Amino acid sequence: MKEQLYNIRTSSESYKFLYVIGKKEDGSVFFFMDSQSPNSSDYVPPGELYTEVSDEYLEVFTTQQKTTVGPVTDRWGTMITALVPIINNETNELIAVLGLDILDNNWQTTIYSHSLPLIGFMLILILASVVIIILDKRSNKKLQKSEENFRSVFAVLPNIAVQGYDQDRNVTFWNTASEKLYGYTKKEVHNKKLEDLIIPTEMREGVISVVHDWYENNISIPSSELTLIGKDKLPVTVYSSHVMIEKINGKKEMFCLDIDISNLKHSEKKLKQSEEKYRLLTESLEDVVTTISPLGKLLYSSPAVTKFGGYIAEEEVGNHVSKYFARKTELVGALKLMAKF
Repeated sequence: MKEQLYNIRTSSESYKFLYVIGKKEDGSVFFFMDSQSPNSSDYVPPGELYTEVSDEYLEVFTTQQKTTVGPVTDRWGTMITALVPIINNETNELIAVLGLDILDNNWQTTIYSHSLPLIGFMLILILASVVIIILDKRSNKKLQKSEENFRSVFAVLPNIAVQGYDQDRNVTFWNTASEKLYGYTKKEVHNKKLEDLIIPTEMREGVISVVHDWYENNISIPSSELTLIGKDKLPVTVYSSHVMIEKINGKKEMFCLDIDISNLKHSEKKLKQSEEKYRLLTESLEDVVTTISPLGKLLYSSPAVTKFGGYIAEEEVGNHVSKYFARKTELVGALKLMAKF
């Protein structure tokens, strides 16, 4: 479970922390698990209290509704956080809350706003894994019920294409979202092989190899962006994650969870084009143009800053604006002016 948290957190530079928190009877919030290595300075051991927890976090334990909060500042920095409650499907009781912290700066916040479906997808994946681990597995009846719940959750996800495969890569599960994304009906894919349906020819050998390694050597498949193909043979760009479960009969089953990120990739492309136009415009001006964070840190400076004070634009990024004011009154005035925008 910790390895899955780590793999998802490290899949993007903007994902700072991924963790599971709980709430004691006395109201204190603590960490079940985080995604950091025990050797990391950011590592939080299980059971440590989250003393700086904000009111927005606490509301999730009461409302049991997913939410996004922030920017929030605590001992680890200033970040935007997505929170998803983990609910026991049998009792409707809240088990824990899954949190994803995202670095707070202009570029990452913009990408984040376009990435909400993707973030939701990854959180649902982790939620399913956490529920399976936390729920009592001591009796065959409860194991069977957990397995049924696991499949029923995946079956009704509206925007996440979920497919199940056995050890020979034959289709064992194909939800409605998969039908919409790839064009094949459940009847059409029954007992068909993964590589004969949605895997491009040049990727087939590699896919067969990594699936074999997971089943035989327990080498999990990392989450990644993939360009697959639909029934119409047109490319389908997805963010794909994977989870392996062991069924009550002892056999393993691999699930692939895919979300169409075509709109996200288009937004990223347009954003990069916009940034490039902005950069070209500012670099042609003789006046100094800067981008400053809400905390007063320099995010960008045009090359004209060299003429202004002999600074090198790239080296000034990250410095606080107070560096450039000789008098405190001038700094205060500048900060007040920036606050109006």
